Amino acid sequence: MVDVVLDLDDQRDLCSLVERMSNLLKVVKDPWIFWSTELHFKPSIATVALPNESAECAVLIYGQQKATGVTWMDYFTQKMGIPCIWRTTALRAWFASLRAVPPDLRYLPYQIALELAADHLPTLRVAQISLKPFIARYVFQPTAQTLRYILWNTQSIPECTQRQFSPHVSVVICAFNEAARIGWAIRSVLLQTFHAWELLVIDDGSTDQTEQMVRSYNDERICLIKFMENKGKSHALNCALDHVKGHFFLELDADDWLVPDALATLYKASSDLQPMKLLSAHYHVWQSVTKGQLQYRGIHGQNPVLISPEFARVPIPRFYRTSDLQRIGGWMTTDRFAGRLFEDVYMSDQYVQKGFIQILEKPLYHRVIHRKSVSQVHAKDYRAWWQSIKDGET
Repeated sequence: MVDVVLDLDDQRDLCSLVERMSNLLKVVKDPWIFWSTELHFKPSIATVALPNESAECAVLIYGQQKATGVTWMDYFTQKMGIPCIWRTTALRAWFASLRAVPPDLRYLPYQIALELAADHLPTLRVAQISLKPFIARYVFQPTAQTLRYILWNTQSIPECTQRQFSPHVSVVICAFNEAARIGWAIRSVLLQTFHAWELLVIDDGSTDQTEQMVRSYNDERICLIKFMENKGKSHALNCALDHVKGHFFLELDADDWLVPDALATLYKASSDLQPMKLLSAHYHVWQSVTKGQLQYRGIHGQNPVLISPEFARVPIPRFYRTSDLQRIGGWMTTDRFAGRLFEDVYMSDQYVQKGFIQILEKPLYHRVIHRKSVSQVHAKDYRAWWQSIKDGET
């Protein structure tokens, strides 16, 4: 038995990391391996003898016994055990195809364990051995809360049984080189409790595997439009506006994800959505810190929307009536940055000036803040952009 170590210190290129793991597994000859993002094992771990009941398993768990009737999802999110001993063939097969992975790869073993359990019951078993003497240290200790927020998105995607449908809500993702993260956003749409949606993905000239990741989801409610060159987010959103079929339009960033009842909650609240009324909610914030790892920062959105010449605090998420967007004329592309920056501020300001923004007091969205995102990198250009917008209006 061998201990496989994959360096997860730098997660900025998730696709590369997954490829490296796949390559590591190709050369492993042992039938079982130790692999954990939480536990660092001592070299003597290779001497551990597995219990006889592991013969039919793909994953062995280090932790408490699982009570009858408790799901593996509940077991893991209650921090009762850690998946760490893997049948090499099962893990190799999982990494062999293009898949969505968590926005922080330290949660990946839980995703794999849950997916294997869903496909091949009974696959998971709590190991009847003590690994404590072989653990050198804990390198990552997720909370029950963050496990719950991440792992709900690993559930089995229900099969689409609709052959003809009229979508009420159009979810729009604009993506540029987001192959590593867009799958997680798409999964969050597929797992919605509300089913009368369409998902329109605008690939804004990506040069990575973004298109392949989107096409890996076989659901007729998903539509992909690919630009041959990068045009900027306002152009992508306007393209989406020309093609959507839903009465309502929801923006979803390619590196963010929705909570399971986001569409159901927003659609229910839209029953009295008057013209030029934008619907939003509270949202979870995750900060991308050292080398791409995520830290949970709590629930935001309680402060009022603010659009000023010096600073903007926009609503997240943004759930529009499609006809309002069409009446406005879509997103501006004639500003000094040709629609590449602050498109969220521009559209939010339209509702501040001409309509109304309602904030639901429930978190419906997971937002990831990256230090090197377009908005963060160009924050210094905000005042110049604002002035160009106002000059264009006079």
